[in-house]
Amino acid sequence: MSNSIQRFLCITVISILSVASIAFSNKAEAGLMGKSVQIDWRHFHIDDVYLGFTSQFVVGPAVELTSWVGGVVDIDVTDSSIIMQVIHSANVFTGPAQIPGVTFNGFAFIDYADALPAIADVKINSITNLVGFDASRITFDTNHIYANVMGLSYDPTSVLQLDISLVPEPTTYSLMILGLGYITWRRFRRNG
Repeated sequence: MSNSIQRFLCITVISILSVASIAFSNKAEAGLMGKSVQIDWRHFHIDDVYLGFTSQFVVGPAVELTSWVGGVVDIDVTDSSIIMQVIHSANVFTGPAQIPGVTFNGFAFIDYADALPAIADVKINSITNLVGFDASRITFDTNHIYANVMGLSYDPTSVLQLDISLVPEPTTYSLMILGLGYITWRRFRRNG
């Protein structure tokens, strides 16, 4: 095979792999937007839904839960974050800490439809100004995130933003391995 045909084939294959990796990586990193999720307000213990405060919804561009938990918070889920904005002062967070036996008061984010890639990490965004909220108040596994705000003081300017990292989908790894395999094959052909 002539050098010009080999170069043409090489450029064609690399172009196809590049376009495919861009298309699949965007899909793999799509995150939460358009996915079905559930948010509960949990109180007393991490497994207890408080007074039926549970909502299932598809993540979109608007704030998903407004005047939630008795008009105290708005909760917005973006492509890669959960944002809780306090909109009204009350003793929702501080009061339960005074009740004996209460171990949790906060929200649970749930991938109830198992539609998301696994949750890999949850970090507190720097815009968070909820005094006393730190990493020890976050619990998560592959399908759940729990944020415990029990005992914290807040006012209508308080914000809690959690940034979520999802495990890349297998297609991302497949394309990367395919690309590395092709580069290795070309190198062996050139040297041998």
